[in-house]
Amino acid sequence: MYALAGLADDAPTRDLRQTCIDVLCAYLRLPYTAELDLPSGDADARHLYLFLREVRHTVIRLIRDHLRVFGGVVFDGGRFGGAMFSGGTVRFGRAVFSRRTVSFDGAVSPAAR
Repeated sequence: MYALAGLADDAPTRDLRQTCIDVLCAYLRLPYTAELDLPSGDADARHLYLFLREVRHTVIRLIRDHLRVFGGVVFDGGRFGGAMFSGGTVRFGRAVFSRRTVSFDGAVSPAAR
């Protein structure tokens, strides 16, 4: 994930950067079981969930400054604190926000500065 984000940062073209971001976003769209839907008492399922959640939160952190479209993503937490949304619209169509907090504290739009 870090290598792909680094490739996006160093991409020689906007199209290549967007391709990297599209791949990271596609990862977030993979089927995902939210914590509330885990089988009760299944330690293995809980450990897998915690691992996958950490990866998902890492991806969200890595792409928060690059991504404009979060359609269809399941958010069960994460931080966009300090993110700057500029040059377009950020869309969350069909995104699912579960009962955990997704923080936008300190996120700004250049027009709001």
